[in-house]
Amino acid sequence: MCVAVTTSDALNALGVKGATLVTEFVTEQEEAEILAFLDEETPTSSGASGDARRGEAIRWQRLAKRRVAHFGFAFDYGTRDASERAENSPDGALPGFCRTILDRLRAAKLNASAFGEEEETRKTCYGFERATRCDQLTVNEYPAGVGLAPHVDTHSAFGPVIFSLSLAGNAVMEFRRLDGEETSMGERDPKEDKKPIRVAERHAIALPRRSMLALAAEARYEWQHYIPHRKRDVVQDSEESCEHRSDVIGSVTSVPRAPRRVSLTFRERRDVAVHGPCECSWPNACDSRFGAAQRLKRRARPGLVAKATRLDGDAMEGTDEPRSRSIDV
Repeated sequence: MCVAVTTSDALNALGVKGATLVTEFVTEQEEAEILAFLDEETPTSSGASGDARRGEAIRWQRLAKRRVAHFGFAFDYGTRDASERAENSPDGALPGFCRTILDRLRAAKLNASAFGEEEETRKTCYGFERATRCDQLTVNEYPAGVGLAPHVDTHSAFGPVIFSLSLAGNAVMEFRRLDGEETSMGERDPKEDKKPIRVAERHAIALPRRSMLALAAEARYEWQHYIPHRKRDVVQDSEESCEHRSDVIGSVTSVPRAPRRVSLTFRERRDVAVHGPCECSWPNACDSRFGAAQRLKRRARPGLVAKATRLDGDAMEGTDEPRSRSIDV
């Protein structure tokens, strides 16, 4: 099990460049308002919900062990892009509370004191100035023990920064960099490639409740990120050993996960027709190189486009979605 550091300075020191963690990014009241909006049978325009879907229930999509909801544009789990309007946002707008969050991110770029003693974070705040360009939101609801498959968000489909807000519970996010000519886009089709995946490095960071994690540069484009499927995580008590690999165990604590965690992932869509294919510095993880984009199109399956069906209560099981080749984002 990979031992998680607790600051983005420590994670960057381990080699995962471009990750920024801000703890207590939202207040307890803001957290409660956002969760109330997502949980409401009939959201209204009051409080954090803004004008999104006034008087209509949130439409959730059922995955293997969790449920997701999309706003602005729907994430397509077959092609891993977002080109169609989400059912929760027929006008393409994000919920009203998103403006507060995205404006706060952009303002934080100019406010060095927002990050306390983390010197590197104060210097960089990688990509925060682009936050208000985000036009796609995916909400994931995780029961205890449920995680997220390793993946890199599609280079050609989304902008240079991914923002993730953790609510209701804690988790650990792991990062892995693959060896040699491995592609980091996500799980490979076992019918196409039966070679085992070779992992060169693995590191982890703890995501406390109400924290915001931003991924840019190498952390966004090269390192696969994922939430391990487990009910407890191992977290470093201090950052004295941040110069070393995170799997060197010093003083650590085993931390149980909460019964429920809700993550909000904000992305800026990228139009290939306008901007062209991705020409980044990380071709091994890029869908625009090595034919990866064509493989994705060939593997896209009907039924994975994010057109949600209504879910009642906490129903999570009974899905027909195949687990082996889906990339859960």
